Amino acid sequence: LDGLNFNLGNITKTQKFKNIIQTIFTANSNVIVYCYSRVSAEKYAKYIVDDDQFGQIDTTLFSDFLAHLQTIYDKSEDWIVVQALKKGIGIHHGLIPKYIQKEIIGLFNAGKIKVLLSTTTITEGVNTTAKNLLVLSHMKGDKPLKNFDALNIAGRAGRFLHHYKGNVITLDTEFLTIKDSASDPIRHKNYDNTAYKGDVDIFYTADEFLNEDQKARKVSILQLKDKLAIPAEILEQYKIISYYEKIAMFQDIMALSRNEVESIHRLILYFQRSKNISSEGIETIIKVVSPYVKNNDLKFLMDNGKEGHTNKYLTSLLFTYLSNGFRGMVDYGCEQQGKSIDEAVRYTAKFVYNTLKYQVVKYFGAFNLMYKYHISLKTGASIQEVPGIDALLLRLEYNANTEKGRLASDYGVPQRIIDYYDADN
Repeated sequence: LDGLNFNLGNITKTQKFKNIIQTIFTANSNVIVYCYSRVSAEKYAKYIVDDDQFGQIDTTLFSDFLAHLQTIYDKSEDWIVVQALKKGIGIHHGLIPKYIQKEIIGLFNAGKIKVLLSTTTITEGVNTTAKNLLVLSHMKGDKPLKNFDALNIAGRAGRFLHHYKGNVITLDTEFLTIKDSASDPIRHKNYDNTAYKGDVDIFYTADEFLNEDQKARKVSILQLKDKLAIPAEILEQYKIISYYEKIAMFQDIMALSRNEVESIHRLILYFQRSKNISSEGIETIIKVVSPYVKNNDLKFLMDNGKEGHTNKYLTSLLFTYLSNGFRGMVDYGCEQQGKSIDEAVRYTAKFVYNTLKYQVVKYFGAFNLMYKYHISLKTGASIQEVPGIDALLLRLEYNANTEKGRLASDYGVPQRIIDYYDADN
């Protein structure tokens, strides 16, 4: 391919992969390697790291970035992301902090590293200067790629204004079968009379695409809304939680004991003073929202706790995150839980970027909305005047309370630096 000659004879897939990477290095070219999972991307990077035929590259051109990574985590020398960079390999997947992903893409586009091992994150609004694409699998996680995905991945080879054409190399012929197959028809359940529609869907689907049971369900929920006098503009917020679930949360909040309501009030006051949580208030929120949580990871954290302790796992994780930030959670995973640095970063990133910033904020936000509306009815104050957990939600979503703090958080600095900028507001 364009002067690149690969030794792909009767050898293992791993050896073929190494031979291709070695040829790319020798030709001073570059390549994106598509891997089906995060673990797979790190595994193939490890093959290069552990192979003596691949020497370390000159890292002086990005020594500041390496020095940063090596000071962020206590065991960074063992982190596959750092080890791979020293060999000219970048790793890009959803459980690597965003600012590190961006920096690695920048190094690749600038020619400072030649190989980028990635999952489908490389197709999500990321522009690269890749000449070559190496496909290791026709899978995306535990499912086969769709035709659209395969075409999108193949489209990473070659870049307008950089290369006249690109090369796609595959070690999994099924990928080519999928890429060259007929496109899957685009279907949308909001325009399909036969598709299953949950309570969220029925309020965003025209009646002509609802069956009789779905229409009846919609009417019954609206009747319940009117009975409780909940304005439509309240229910329309947090649209990925159904009207019924928000109404049910509202009823659960109405049924809270005086002590439980006071625990929410104390949580709000405590966070204002300390920027951390009081466990009783969080446990009350968990009690209300847990029945409506569908995400299995979050459901487990809300329903279970360490043996001999009354708090749920989620309460403990929130306290740790607010106290020590992303880095502190990684260090805790390494030092207290015996995880490797790779495992600790993946676990922390999954909790922070997937469970916390999306799932927890979503359900806690719906609780906050219904709680403030309930208190506004009791006190006669407007909902805007009722104190809620808004500041806590902002901190959980952005790990900071100010614009400067959020920017510092995006760059992965220690929590004490974020706190410094927040305090300076």
